[in-house]
Amino acid sequence: MVEAADPGQPSEAGRLAQKSADAFAAGELEKAQRLAGDAALASAYTHLQQIVGVMAILLAPVLFVGNWALTGNELESSISAYYHTAMRDFFVAGLSVIANIGFLSAYPLWSAVVIGIDICVILALTVHGTEFAERG
Repeated sequence: MVEAADPGQPSEAGRLAQKSADAFAAGELEKAQRLAGDAALASAYTHLQQIVGVMAILLAPVLFVGNWALTGNELESSISAYYHTAMRDFFVAGLSVIANIGFLSAYPLWSAVVIGIDICVILALTVHGTEFAERG
């Protein structure tokens, strides 16, 4: 069971940062450095979770509005049904961006390169998407 977070309590990153400050004040420099690194990782992980959550929430409305603007079609039956619409390339690139954000901590350079390529694909489709659609 997941427990609700108490708004009055500091985050995990905040607790680790406080422990690091306490260890530093006590003269335990190695422990303070390790805890400071853990606090930074906890903070970065929390931010990555928020970014992925926002992107996942925004993917469906973006696909709906884009499909409606390009083809005039109404809402599809599921999010995966957008793969068979004019929004297919946006759908695939968007999912790739979301997936690669999850790999940023393990493969930072490769993930950043793939995310950059995905963003370039999305921009190219935004600017020249109708040209590709007309060619078939």
